[in-house]
Amino acid sequence: MTAAARVGVAECHRCRLFVEVLDHDRCGTRLAQLLARARQHWTSHSDRAVFGPRNHWDGITLDDAVRCPGDLVEAAAAGCGCGDQAEDLATVLMLLSGCPVVVEPVAGQPCFLLSLYGLADDDLGLAETLVQVFELDHSLRVVDRTSWTVPVAAR
Repeated sequence: MTAAARVGVAECHRCRLFVEVLDHDRCGTRLAQLLARARQHWTSHSDRAVFGPRNHWDGITLDDAVRCPGDLVEAAAAGCGCGDQAEDLATVLMLLSGCPVVVEPVAGQPCFLLSLYGLADDDLGLAETLVQVFELDHSLRVVDRTSWTVPVAAR
């Protein structure tokens, strides 16, 4: 049985945030704290292959930006994608909310685009709230937010 059939969904919510970095040092400090906690949570599970969000997204294909969302979540759990603040933020959001996140850099700017994906049972609200933590900390600012639905297909 495919994941799309298993969860009975035909669409996914996509939230796209245009994010500006206001304070790189403050953002880096907050990211380091959250990333350490998120990694600790995920590494406490001995078999990530059967751990919630990975299975939840397995077998689902979305749009061209994120063909295999389960692979994104698994890569984040395995420690991939770390380095710059945009990728670290995406990793934190994926590990703590279980929602796949895609980063799109904006050339020559201290800004980036974050695309957050959530099925009906996901906590897309948690992912957005985590971004607000950075806003309240005055390290990031969401310049623009758009959301829409994208169709879900089984692989």
